[in-house]
Amino acid sequence: PEGVLPSHLGLIDQCKTDTSPFKVNGIIGLYADEEGRPYVMESVKRAEMEMAKDVLEGNLFHEYSTSTGIREYTNFAMEIALGQGSLAVREGRVCALQTTGCLGALRVAMESLCQQLHRTVIYFPQQTWFLHANIANKSGFEDIRYYRYVNVATNCDLDFEGLLDDLKKAPAKAVVVLQAVAHNPTGIDPDVKQWEKILQVVQERELFPLFDMAYQGLVSGDVDKDAFAPRLFEQAGMELMIATTGSKNFGLYSERTGALIIVSNNPDNVSSLETTIVKQVIRPGPGLSPIHGATVVIRILSDPVLKEQWKMELQAIADRLRTVRVKLRSLIEALNQKPNSWKHLTDQQGIFSFLGLSLEQCRYLIHEKRVYLYENSRINMAAINMNNVEYVA
Repeated sequence: PEGVLPSHLGLIDQCKTDTSPFKVNGIIGLYADEEGRPYVMESVKRAEMEMAKDVLEGNLFHEYSTSTGIREYTNFAMEIALGQGSLAVREGRVCALQTTGCLGALRVAMESLCQQLHRTVIYFPQQTWFLHANIANKSGFEDIRYYRYVNVATNCDLDFEGLLDDLKKAPAKAVVVLQAVAHNPTGIDPDVKQWEKILQVVQERELFPLFDMAYQGLVSGDVDKDAFAPRLFEQAGMELMIATTGSKNFGLYSERTGALIIVSNNPDNVSSLETTIVKQVIRPGPGLSPIHGATVVIRILSDPVLKEQWKMELQAIADRLRTVRVKLRSLIEALNQKPNSWKHLTDQQGIFSFLGLSLEQCRYLIHEKRVYLYENSRINMAAINMNNVEYVA
């Protein structure tokens, strides 16, 4: 599929060794601050300082977790993904398993769907995270298909009619992977009305939705608003799975803090499936998940002061990404004197954008101007700041 880039690791290495003062690292999917440094939230720093104190005093240990993870963390993961008012949670039709990041959650989900629930067909967007198909293949899926996503004429907006047409042709019981918000690699998301139509087709075709929700909170700054899509499906009575992570919305990239959330129509099914997944997928596979990142999340969300600080920091991240988009668009349009010619920059959202450039143009930016991006024109908008935005434009 388009978007699978065998050369991306080479580009990463090239960018790392590039000493140009003009270098812009728009490759790695990491949020950086205005100075181009990886951002550590103040709420996370304070939580870790408290944890260090507890370690010194003998009240916190580097011990093993359980097979399902830290229950307090998975409860918070369910709350962040589905909301405090979730009917499925109240009725006991939801379980959550701690995983090694969102990637781990996707692997556990796909392996369970293929090997325990005997699903044979899985769909991804035509433009998607380059590891999606690899994970599905390793999980046992042999029939991997794609639905249209990006309008090939523009390379920067949604081919919604193509998307619906492909899903309408999908066989019943097929798994469909949907990115909930801040689509990677394009930054192109369906709007509310489009999500409602997607839900309708998924219901009619009896498809199984697996949501990849890696960037919750980075679009609106509000985790509730950014979880619209999976909550819409849950409220419609759909059975589904959601892969989540604290990597982006808590900045815990290296701590591999994730969860797989499973929504069923029957509480008994949830309990038996949880047991099966633990025995047949988690224990012989990825094993126990790390506890440090999960403990950080628990500390923040259990403390009203830290929780409020975290919410403010998340909002600031989302605001900065929007500000960068607006500034870059205005500068480019001023330079080319074509109003609205780069409207897609502000229509797209989240940390990534498809710039709509050709392969030749992308290679020119990389090799001649040291603006590093993927050759399909995906760039990390967080790499752009008020110090380099004029240069990039």
